[in-house]
Amino acid sequence: MLQMTIAWLAGSNYQTTRCLGGTSVSAIYEAMHCVMNAICASPELRIHAPTESPQRMFELADGFAEISKHNILTGCVGCVDGWLCEIRAPSEKEVPDVSAFFSGHYQKYGLIVQAICDSQCRFTGYCFNSPGKVGDSIAFKKWKLREAIMQLPAGFYIIGENAYPLSESLLVPFNKLEIKGKAYSDYNFYLSQLWIRIEMAFGLLVNKWQILKRPLVVDFVNVKKVIKTCMKLHNFCIHERTKTQDASTSIHAVTTEYHNMSESWYQPTDNSADPTALRSDAQGRILREVIISQIQNFNLRRPRAR
Repeated sequence: MLQMTIAWLAGSNYQTTRCLGGTSVSAIYEAMHCVMNAICASPELRIHAPTESPQRMFELADGFAEISKHNILTGCVGCVDGWLCEIRAPSEKEVPDVSAFFSGHYQKYGLIVQAICDSQCRFTGYCFNSPGKVGDSIAFKKWKLREAIMQLPAGFYIIGENAYPLSESLLVPFNKLEIKGKAYSDYNFYLSQLWIRIEMAFGLLVNKWQILKRPLVVDFVNVKKVIKTCMKLHNFCIHERTKTQDASTSIHAVTTEYHNMSESWYQPTDNSADPTALRSDAQGRILREVIISQIQNFNLRRPRAR
C-alpha cells in the first residue's frame, strides 16, 4: 500500500499505480487514503512549529545564521510564503462559493497554501484555509499560527515578502519607493538570502511529489490531506538524508539538490490584486533601521556581481 501511495504522489496515474499493486479501482482508493491518514497522524512525522519552545527558536535561528552572510540576521526562525496549489474546479456541493477558488492571474482553480520553513527547507508550519482568489496578507491573517508568530520574544522574527505586514516579528524587504541608499538595498539582499529558502522548499516539494504539478483530481475534502502528506514526506526525506551531517553540510546538501533540479516550478500566490492595505508597525520599522545601522557601522556590503 505504501509503495502504491508513494508512486501516485510522485506523479504516477491511477491506472499505472493500480497495476503496480494488482488491486481493483475501489481498493486502490481505499488503500491510498488509509496510508495518507496514517502518515498525517504519525507522531514521528509531526511538523514542529517554530514557536514550540525557546530551545526550538534558538535552534532555528542558529540554522539561518549559518547562511546569513556576515551573520547579519541572527534571530530568524522561519521564512513564510504562499503557493497556489492547483485543484480541479470544486462543485457547489463541496464549497459555498466556487468562484472564490479561481485565480484570475493564473486562470485556474486552486487552494492557497501558506507555509513556514527552516534553513534546511523543511516545513515548520502550514495552513490551507484560503481559496485561490485571495492574497498572502489575507491568508496569513486567517492562519492560527500567526497569533503565536506575532508574540515571538524580542529578537526573534520570521521573514516574508512585501505582501506581508511589517512588524517586530515579521521582517519584509523595502519596496522600490522606500530604498533611500545602498544600505537599504543591501538590507534587502541579506533578507533575500534567507527568504529564498521557502521558495526552495516549495520548489523541492513540487519537483519531488509531481502530483502537485497538475490539478489535484481528488474530492475537495481530500485536497488538504494530499498536500499535508506530501509536506510531511518532504520533511522526512530531507531529515533522513541530512540527519548524520552538521548544519552547514546539510544546508549545502539541500541547496545542491535544489540547484540540480531540471526545473524549479511552483506557482506563488498572486498578490497583484490584493486590496488589503499593509500597515507596518513602529517596532518593525525600528528593527529594520537597527539592521541597516549594523550594515553601515561594520561597513558590510552585498557581494559584487562578477
